[in-house]
Amino acid sequence: MIWKRNRAPRPIEPSGGDEDQGSVLILVLLFMIVGAMVVVPLMDYAMTVLKANTVLSDKTKRIEAVKAGLRVALADPVSLYEQCGNGGPTTPVALASPQISGQTVSTSCYFVDFATAQSADEQHWGLVTTQLGKVPPAELKGSSYVSPSPSDITRWASDTTATSTTGKIWLPNLPVHGLNRRSSTPFQMPSGFTTCNVYFPGTYTDPVILSGPTFFTSGIYYFENEVRVVGGANVVVGLGAEQGCSDDQEAAFYAVNAPATHNINGLGATFVFGKTGRLNVTNANNGTISLKFNQRYVQPGDDGVAPSQGVTIASVNGKLNVATGVALNVPNVNYVPLSLVGATNPTAATVSDYVPSTLTAELMIAPATTFTPIVEVNLAANVAADITIPGYVSVPQGIVKVTNPFGKSVIMAGGVLTSTFEVVDGRAGSPAAPQSVDIGFLESIVQRTFRIVSTNGVIRSTAVVQVNQNGAYAVNSWEVQ
Repeated sequence: MIWKRNRAPRPIEPSGGDEDQGSVLILVLLFMIVGAMVVVPLMDYAMTVLKANTVLSDKTKRIEAVKAGLRVALADPVSLYEQCGNGGPTTPVALASPQISGQTVSTSCYFVDFATAQSADEQHWGLVTTQLGKVPPAELKGSSYVSPSPSDITRWASDTTATSTTGKIWLPNLPVHGLNRRSSTPFQMPSGFTTCNVYFPGTYTDPVILSGPTFFTSGIYYFENEVRVVGGANVVVGLGAEQGCSDDQEAAFYAVNAPATHNINGLGATFVFGKTGRLNVTNANNGTISLKFNQRYVQPGDDGVAPSQGVTIASVNGKLNVATGVALNVPNVNYVPLSLVGATNPTAATVSDYVPSTLTAELMIAPATTFTPIVEVNLAANVAADITIPGYVSVPQGIVKVTNPFGKSVIMAGGVLTSTFEVVDGRAGSPAAPQSVDIGFLESIVQRTFRIVSTNGVIRSTAVVQVNQNGAYAVNSWEVQ
């Protein structure tokens, strides 16, 4: 018989107890409260920082915008030199106001100072005539040389120096010129460039007729025939303050069939005239005319072209005697020594492939003789004309003639050495007399100092800048606040 033991059932114990239910919710609420206490201040801080960054960012944009105002002004220093020159220390000239990153910048400049090419103690005689009995017209500018021995045709030559010296007559040597024979037909700029007739330094034996937009690249030009500038011409000679239809670099690289040996050197250009070479500017065809030379600058140490520094026009002086040259000596008229070439150990002009000019005062011995000036400006027509020769004109055995009855702009500012002047100008009175013409040794400003101010709201940029006539510049000080 099998016995079964009956067991009493165990009581069921509660699994968690009612008192723990909802405790997680309390913890969640605690975390939310703590999180709110941390996150809300963080959000306030972030919003404050973002607002501050917006102000800082806006300020940074404005600062960079006014800085850009100066950079835009200096992008074209040659134009800046001319444009700001019309202002004064308290008279602003408004410049271009570009939009920089959405910011409008207002830029203006003030002309505060200038520097001349030479100080008073460095100035050579401004007006010199070598022909016996001839004196510069009193109406011309600058100081005139008076010979201590008026009856001695050689006396002036003993007062000369090859470099510009105070109280002396500047008789510069000739620079070395390129022997490359150039055609009188100009080179052309290709399609896509401004229409421009381009010439390169070298030797020109045929007449050169200039009309339309024309640019002479920088360097030394030797002409044995006439250079005639006619009405309709707009000519710039050499790179510098006056901007032409091209420039040295573009012409050398892009002119159609440009010469491999271009002879470009320095800045500006010097015209040397030998044989029957001469400069003839005429508006007889009633066309407007513009001829502007840029001042000649050369690299220091280049002895070959060093004599061209500051010289715009020069003649080959002396007289050809068979194959060699001698001094030009016309009794009771004038005396001019044979030109020398180069700065160091100069050689005679005829040894350096120069031929002395035949357009001399020797042709004036007979009163009825018709003479041909070596530099002639004839503005007989009453149309717009602008002739600017900023450098020295050295033609001691030739004649400088200016006919300007309507008082057009004719400037020869660097001094003139000539056999004699023939000047007729009518801007202040009778056309029969040389009135106040701008020919002689004028104070030549080659550097200007400007204060350039750019503003954008409360942000202001103030810079003091020195700008040279040829476009070089230096920033003396620059403050942004």
